[in-house]
Amino acid sequence: MNKLEHAIEYMEDVEIEPMLLLGQSEEVNDYAEAFIGVIVDESKAVYDEDKIIKVLMERDGMTDMDAIEFFEFNIRGAYMGDKTPMYIKTDF
Repeated sequence: MNKLEHAIEYMEDVEIEPMLLLGQSEEVNDYAEAFIGVIVDESKAVYDEDKIIKVLMERDGMTDMDAIEFFEFNIRGAYMGDKTPMYIKTDF
């Protein structure tokens, strides 16, 4: 069981409102390696943006610049309501 699966199970066990996960249902596990944790008070998923970009490059064959542009516009720039995931930059 990966960290994302553990977080989902935890939130169900303590009856916290479900978090909004990154990707369509068939893509959720693609981004599991980029999942960092949860902001429990807000039921928000937190992802490592550098790992998301790596997933885009490996899974979709994007160049680094294409993956960064896709991330900035389609992922970070997408507002999905109060539960929109948060992204943290970890690689400097």
